[in-house]
Amino acid sequence: MIKNKELSKILKKYDSILVEIITNPNTSNRKIITVQSFKDLLNLREKKTKPIYYINTPFTCEFLYLDKSIYLYTIKESEYNTSIFEKKSNKNTDYNIISNIERNTYIRCTDGSEYLITPIDDLDSAEDIIESDIMLPIIKND
Repeated sequence: MIKNKELSKILKKYDSILVEIITNPNTSNRKIITVQSFKDLLNLREKKTKPIYYINTPFTCEFLYLDKSIYLYTIKESEYNTSIFEKKSNKNTDYNIISNIERNTYIRCTDGSEYLITPIDDLDSAEDIIESDIMLPIIKND
């Protein structure tokens, strides 16, 4: 569950109209419309008095108003996190994300593990690193 002032305020103030869900609703037959603010979902709710659902993941909190379309408002831990409802595209593959790293960066996985990613400027230095004591060679026993 992400920790965010806006999220805490929404959950505290509107807990009587919010329903927490664990599984994602079926979105294959509905259009997803992203709204700019939580207030937009409240305006939709006033007209039809349906509940607002939310899914709290480690890096985002998704608020959903389900109608003929799905109206979505997302609070993210950081700008690099994506909504679980965003369509997957090739531009967000692991390779593309890592290949754009320009300085030492820690990456945190959803299981809590962290990795330090260090970019290598040229292939000659990469060979030096591979052959150094940092990476131990694999010894095969024949």
